[in-house]
Amino acid sequence: MVAGSNSNAPANLRGGFSSKISHARRFRMNDVGFGKFSEGWAVGDDGQILHNQDGGPIWTAQRTSTGRNLIDLDMKFAPLGWAVA
Repeated sequence: MVAGSNSNAPANLRGGFSSKISHARRFRMNDVGFGKFSEGWAVGDDGQILHNQDGGPIWTAQRTSTGRNLIDLDMKFAPLGWAVA
């Protein structure tokens, strides 16, 4: 994934390291934040939130009650964080 990119294609967080998303739908991610070194979240268009537990290639979708585009993420106190639409 590339945060803030205009691309719809899943790309990478670390150079050349493609992330696997737990479903086939493609969407744009706007920000990525890590609360711990290896645990991170990403937010994107249509209220999408992805979570990574171990710094590896698997990102899983989390439930959200909004369909708004999420543009910013703050994970200073993970797992508690804030996403801004």
